[in-house]
Amino acid sequence: MVKRFLLCSRYQCNKERDKCEVFFHAGESYLPKINDVKIKDAHLSENTSFFKAVCFVQNINVVIYQCKTYNMKHNFLLLLFCMAGIALHAQHSLTKLWQTDSVLAIPESALLKDSILYVSLIDGVPGEKDGKGGVAKLGVDGKIINLQWATGLNAPKGSGIYQNTLYVADLDAIVAIDLANGSITKKIPVPGASFLNDITIDDKGTIYVSDSKGNTIYMVQNEQPSLFLENVKNVNGVLAIGSDLYFLSYGELYKTDASKQLIKIAGGMEVSTDGLQKIDDNAFLVSSWIGSIYYVSTDGKVERLLDTREQKMNTADLCYDPVKHIAYVPTFFKKSVIAFELK
Repeated sequence: MVKRFLLCSRYQCNKERDKCEVFFHAGESYLPKINDVKIKDAHLSENTSFFKAVCFVQNINVVIYQCKTYNMKHNFLLLLFCMAGIALHAQHSLTKLWQTDSVLAIPESALLKDSILYVSLIDGVPGEKDGKGGVAKLGVDGKIINLQWATGLNAPKGSGIYQNTLYVADLDAIVAIDLANGSITKKIPVPGASFLNDITIDDKGTIYVSDSKGNTIYMVQNEQPSLFLENVKNVNGVLAIGSDLYFLSYGELYKTDASKQLIKIAGGMEVSTDGLQKIDDNAFLVSSWIGSIYYVSTDGKVERLLDTREQKMNTADLCYDPVKHIAYVPTFFKKSVIAFELK
């Protein structure tokens, strides 16, 4: 499929100026929807009155023609301007910064707080109560601080921090850990839960935790759990933002609130969607356990930034530093954490 946009300068083809402007606006309205742009070619065509830029946009060849003008220098500058405008909409990317040695015992989740990474370690079977699990502390440079900072858990997964306590999802309970010393201060049983997976905590201290096998989300207030949502297929990543709760369900991103009405934000991702992080007011970072990371816009656009399925490297419950634009990704069976810069 070939789309052509006619781009004209304001001081040419007076009789067709309105037509030219219509074409220009059509081009403008299309460009913001571009997620994947690679400029393949730009050259002076055989007819020296025209410049042509050929781009590759989401499997669609877009040919942009520049109208004839009486000023060839202006013509060329306008082409460069148009190409620069397209480049601004090029896809985002992840650049690897570092990777730890393979010394982390099945890292499932990472959480960033005050330049420290708290990494949940299953160290056993993901669904068994074996007492092998724990939490490690890493520096944001990838250096190991303490592989056994917290111990005595079963199969810990997602975590969240409120005040001076780290709360970790651990199969059928939420484990509270003192940030000062890594000691377990309490366990909050969640009746009916069997595979608690991710945790998020809102500004008031309300905990939301997903149960992926039970297809449910629980809410915990004053240490009292209650059912918040049910029949949410393979629910995993949860993220509280203000009065809204965002969550991942079988390759799709949803939003809800106290009314429990569901709004679908985006879909089309690998069904093992896992980690969910806010990039800014317009986008999220999403990981799928099978080995994919996505840039998801609030308008529903999805860009795959990373695909490690062939390498069989999992991308589990990641965390993100919005100031430094760095994502920290646990690799599960590869027993490491990788840092990527988002560009």
